[in-house]
Amino acid sequence: MAKKAGSESKLIYVPFIILIVIIAGFIFMTTTPSHGQSEIPFAQFVKVSSTDYDSTPGQVSIYFISWYGCPLGATTSWPLYAALRAEGANLVVYPHYSIEGAIPGLIFNNSEDKISNDLVFHSLYLYNEYLNATPNGTPIHAIHSGGLRNEGLAELKSEAPSWLVNLVEKYQFNESATSDGSNLGPMAYYGNEPHIVTMLVITGPKGTWIMLGYPSSFISPQDVKSLGSPQQIYQEIQSGNIPTSILNAEQKILNIISEAE
Repeated sequence: MAKKAGSESKLIYVPFIILIVIIAGFIFMTTTPSHGQSEIPFAQFVKVSSTDYDSTPGQVSIYFISWYGCPLGATTSWPLYAALRAEGANLVVYPHYSIEGAIPGLIFNNSEDKISNDLVFHSLYLYNEYLNATPNGTPIHAIHSGGLRNEGLAELKSEAPSWLVNLVEKYQFNESATSDGSNLGPMAYYGNEPHIVTMLVITGPKGTWIMLGYPSSFISPQDVKSLGSPQQIYQEIQSGNIPTSILNAEQKILNIISEAE
């Protein structure tokens, strides 16, 4: 009888133990960082906010974040350059091939360019041509285990406004990207050399749009590669004979600029 009473007395504590386990699990879930809580499509423009983050009255600001050898940046550079040129820009650019895939592209001046009273363009390059150093040549270590990601973020923080850093952290570090129905996870953790990928941000009085990668509905790296050398493509744009794929992607960028105004 004493043994039975002892067993019953132990049962009294079972509900309390279960409650403690539930509370501990809840605390763990709310305090542990998690990735991919929501999703963003890769290689498409998405309106992410109705806020004008740059907040200069009546002005649209464009931020192009990439690295010198990036094939995605090379692809996006053509319609972006054509769109800015259509807006009246006279930009200094350098014809170039990406290291990965030898995609023809343009390198911007890694600076701020005032296109007009209503439009400002910023280009920010976070890594060197070979994705193993900062833009000024400082080597990056542990490139397969977060070194590129961390150094890229540090570079961004030294060059960009805090709101832009926050957008990159949200949409490349915390939210999962999707492509053709597949969940890729956060892009800053993707691949064998995880790094901050090319990203275009357009913000103005009517809100903020972003795009990770390149506008895939209109153009691809292989499309660009088929058009010839970077010098040939550049001359075609200068002459007004813009290839159709670049022209279509350019129009999409111009539409987003117009929506943001």
